[in-house]
Amino acid sequence: MATRSDSVAHPTDHADSGQLVFRPTTPGSTTQPPLDPVRAPDETFPTRLVVPRRMALATATAGFLAACGQTPSGSPVYRNALADVPRHRTLHLMNGSMPARFTDTGIGNPYHYSASHQTGHAAMWEPLFYFSAFGVGLIPWLAHDFVYNGASDEVRVRIRKDAVWADGKPFTPRDVAFTILTLADASTSIPFAADVRAQVKDAFTDGDQHVVIRFKAPSPRFVFDFLTFKFDTGLKILPEHVFRGKSLIEFDFHDPDAGWPFGTGPYRISRWTDTWKFLDRREDYWGARTEFTTMPGPERIVMVPYGDENRLAMGMTRGEFDHSWTVLHSTARALVGEGVDGARTGGTLDGAYAPAGKPKAGTALSERMALMTYSFGRAPYGNIDWWPLSLWFDTRVAPFDDPAIRWAISFAIDRRRLVDIGQEGFGEATPLPYPNFRALEPYLEAVKYRLWEFPSNRYAPKETTKRLAQRGFRRDPEGYWARDGARVRIPILGHPQWADMGPVLAELLRREGFDATYDQPPDWLDRIRSGRATAWIYGHGGSIVDPHFTLTLFHSRNAIVEGASAGGAGGSYSRWTDKEFDGIVNEMEQVPVADRKMLDLFPKAMDVWLRDLPNIPLVQSFHHNVMSQVYWVGWPSILNPYANDAFWHLTWPLVLRKLKPVR
Repeated sequence: MATRSDSVAHPTDHADSGQLVFRPTTPGSTTQPPLDPVRAPDETFPTRLVVPRRMALATATAGFLAACGQTPSGSPVYRNALADVPRHRTLHLMNGSMPARFTDTGIGNPYHYSASHQTGHAAMWEPLFYFSAFGVGLIPWLAHDFVYNGASDEVRVRIRKDAVWADGKPFTPRDVAFTILTLADASTSIPFAADVRAQVKDAFTDGDQHVVIRFKAPSPRFVFDFLTFKFDTGLKILPEHVFRGKSLIEFDFHDPDAGWPFGTGPYRISRWTDTWKFLDRREDYWGARTEFTTMPGPERIVMVPYGDENRLAMGMTRGEFDHSWTVLHSTARALVGEGVDGARTGGTLDGAYAPAGKPKAGTALSERMALMTYSFGRAPYGNIDWWPLSLWFDTRVAPFDDPAIRWAISFAIDRRRLVDIGQEGFGEATPLPYPNFRALEPYLEAVKYRLWEFPSNRYAPKETTKRLAQRGFRRDPEGYWARDGARVRIPILGHPQWADMGPVLAELLRREGFDATYDQPPDWLDRIRSGRATAWIYGHGGSIVDPHFTLTLFHSRNAIVEGASAGGAGGSYSRWTDKEFDGIVNEMEQVPVADRKMLDLFPKAMDVWLRDLPNIPLVQSFHHNVMSQVYWVGWPSILNPYANDAFWHLTWPLVLRKLKPVR
């Protein structure tokens, strides 16, 4: 098993971090990758950056709208005047959507098939609790606290009395109970619906401050798993007064005249088309009005869709964007400069409280010196993410429905070369679908011995040959593995953030006789969700403090296909099922978070998982995010690790509250 080889950017790297903390808390040119990345056709990208420099340094609004063009046909009409917010009070972001336009325009319902909180909506939604794996642990937000009964089959959650929806209606326990019951009755194509249905018997209010949730069996993990925002997971609580009687699948929750969408959070959408999105700060935000928390720094968030990494990188050097989204390792290193840190830019090493200084206008290099990553200008140029990457398959599709074939493919992958070439030596192979977080180390150590029998990271071409030969495969005249005239074709799909690694993975497989390709079509994720993909690179939106949640991604209740999409918790698209595995995961659900019994159950579950190998573990995922200190300071870092900096995660509001304008 891989060990932590560096001293930076590992969350929960603190004393006693193996235990869940329930402590209430107040709130220029880029270096090219080794192989040419596969990109969507050029015509899908914008012909120029959306925020030209001459406008970015003046007031943002009028010039930005002109740069984006007229409102597209069919886009919603906003009748209210758009306030003029200067650039130094505006946060400019480019999101990872592709191809150069938002795919969720007009979808405010967070449970709609096309919805995404990653395009700015995380600034609108608030949870009952936050959990910062990088910082202070559990943070009460819309709720004060919770208590389970002795059998852990009922939990009482005490809701704040002073929280208010953006339309002025009070946030109440009824909203929480309504959301949970609605999900329990919803199609399992909706993320988490199958999990909620499997566990919840009833949910109801008790007075004006408590919601009571009763479970079908002991569920001591429910609050942490579902009522807490962490990375990309957690239930968005819905306003009952809007959603009652509406279809959770069909209702789009978007009407500018009605002020939809909205949450309890400090931002509200003021303009939204498929090429730009404005979220303006609400000066009547309940959290600041009641002095529960501080008002976020940016008065406006401007989001434009991802088009091309080179354009994004150039925009970062010109001060047109304040956060890069996750870029290739080589791009991040080129932007921040090797060895560059706050001491070189005129601020503190942390860069969190002292600005880097405003560079001279028009000097791209001087503005680059104001750029930083979570680890500053040092490897790994960012932080380890919660999302370890695997090569996934639709396990209903032959020959990938055979565990022997999946193991044969795993043995054919030289992960050392995948890291050395595809990640320029700054990556880290992973034998299991878990992030290399300190809190998880005891559990990963408990199954380390199983990797002798199931060496999921071993490069062994002879084992590939043996397993394929046993299944009747032979090399054809061109050297590819085939059976009955049909080659083993592996058409791998992926996102541009893997443009460095994806082509290398395909080439490594081709060298071992698999007819592998790598492509990044605009609808890659929709193909995966709807069962139209055979193989893809993807992560695991799962465990961060103990191993249970990652295993739920492979529970059969999250592999059922209803309609157009596989259900589950953000990544259970392999459609693999196993009754023995289900039983172990069901037992885990009755064990409290970070309980020692998990050390006994986890090896049993991994024996089944490793035997069948539903997907093939590849590497740890790293966020190579570049942050600009030209206009904003207060970014998270290894010296100020209060949260991860990803603006597409549900914990992003924790960062917004720390950001301060340079002037």
